[in-house]
Amino acid sequence: MEKEKEIKEMSFEEALLTTDAVGRITHINASATRTLGCNASDIVGHEIEEIFSTLGYRWKPSKSPESKTNEVLSVSNKDDLSIYIKPILVKHKIEGYVFRFEKIASAKTFVNPILLGEKDPFAGIVGDSFAIRKTINEARKIANAGSTVLLQGETGTGKELFAKGIYETSYRCNGPFVMLNCSALPENLLESEMFGYEEGAFTGAKKGGKIGKFTLAHNGTFFLDEIAELPLSLQAKLLRVLEDGRIERVGGVHTTKVDVRIIAATNRNLIDMVNCGTFRKDLYYRINVIPIYIPPLRDRKEDIPLLIDYFMSHFCAAAGCSPKKLSPEVENTFMNYPWPGNVRELKSTIEYLAQISSQSIVTFDDLPQSMKVVYFQKIREDKGQQHHRVDSLKSLEKSALERALFIFGSTTAGKKKVAQSLGLSLTTLYRRLKYYTIEDHTVSKMNGIEETQVVIRYCGGCNPSYDRRELVDEFFRKTESLGTRKVKIGAPSEIALIVNGCIRACADQSDNYVLAPNVFVIKQSEDLENTLVRTADIINAGHITFTSRKKV
Repeated sequence: MEKEKEIKEMSFEEALLTTDAVGRITHINASATRTLGCNASDIVGHEIEEIFSTLGYRWKPSKSPESKTNEVLSVSNKDDLSIYIKPILVKHKIEGYVFRFEKIASAKTFVNPILLGEKDPFAGIVGDSFAIRKTINEARKIANAGSTVLLQGETGTGKELFAKGIYETSYRCNGPFVMLNCSALPENLLESEMFGYEEGAFTGAKKGGKIGKFTLAHNGTFFLDEIAELPLSLQAKLLRVLEDGRIERVGGVHTTKVDVRIIAATNRNLIDMVNCGTFRKDLYYRINVIPIYIPPLRDRKEDIPLLIDYFMSHFCAAAGCSPKKLSPEVENTFMNYPWPGNVRELKSTIEYLAQISSQSIVTFDDLPQSMKVVYFQKIREDKGQQHHRVDSLKSLEKSALERALFIFGSTTAGKKKVAQSLGLSLTTLYRRLKYYTIEDHTVSKMNGIEETQVVIRYCGGCNPSYDRRELVDEFFRKTESLGTRKVKIGAPSEIALIVNGCIRACADQSDNYVLAPNVFVIKQSEDLENTLVRTADIINAGHITFTSRKKV
């Protein structure tokens, strides 16, 4: 009853038709019967596909509550018809569709179809960080301004979502929203797609010609994505539209007035392109009336957990399973990954994990190989930068004292040798030890000036006949004198210890070698002694070569 009440309140000056959720016609007004040339009694209760088939157009009900359609029908012996289709929502569930038909020659403002309980236009932009909230607030403020908007941001940041949010918040929300990707078509097709063409304008031109996107967007919004890819010849033509609001079809001699708001988007630096001569300077200043910069994901990392939950719930619901959780190891990886593809890459990654992970907890093994490689390459680069760090004189002096004390010992005789090796008097040595709070018991417990960091990775999905964690504890007890220290996956490491639960060594994969330069795999409990010897050999052969270290 609520839906029928809303339908009756529609403006019947428009040619309107409604269907139920499966496309069966429920209502049609007199204006629509005149436009389509039919009688209401003949079509109510029938599938709308029967009408469309006579017009050479195929339509199927959409499952998406966000779906909107804006098409042009070429009807023989009649003017071309513009058709707008939008779902009727009742509590976010599709209960039917509204169709509006209009002759192109008399295009008017599109009346917004019934949406009961329609949500916030910017609700699809997930995030609660200051950066994204600030950007959304800017978009809300300028939505009704009517001026040209330039959305700037890296690929995958959500420029299309912002464009739709601005459109749906503006007073033009009752008009069409038309999109065109400027990089998707070659120059000759792009011009005809934007401005349309006259009959016989070129070989293969459609009889009667074709209207362009600008005409379709009349009284609405035209979203030009990837505007930086627009050829220079079309940039000049676009500039004219922005200046006087008139378009000219390809092969035509007359101009047509259109009322369109432009929202442009790019992931490139247009100023650099202007300086290089690949983008018109006058066009840049014409479209850069209201610039909005959309921050990349790395600048709003606090939104990553929200995005993970949002996409995981969505894709797991689509797959008919409960939402999966990320292990702490994977969460740490997500937070430290650079996300070059931004939200789009994160969305694709979650979709992949929702399908590939067979457990309720997503583990590091489930991550895409490309993500592992990029992430750990960054870690190794960061570690290399740390090696080139310039230490302060105080830290160098303290390290020299600790190293000398470790080599010669902290006894009185040892301290005399330390003072002699460093060129200090014994009194000065004691004063420096006190200044740096280096105590004898601290030095006696040192395993070395440089620790050997070891990362542990357990192979999942196996049932070992031994306690793997006890085995790891034993490894660290026996290598304590070698200065080993356990670190989490993701930290720079010298050794990666892969602990398997079966003899097949399913964890012995090439991607483990991005964890550390030295990888040991323990397949059975008997492998521990051999691993200990190899660990000692690597440490003693490296840059930590103190005589107090002995092989296990």
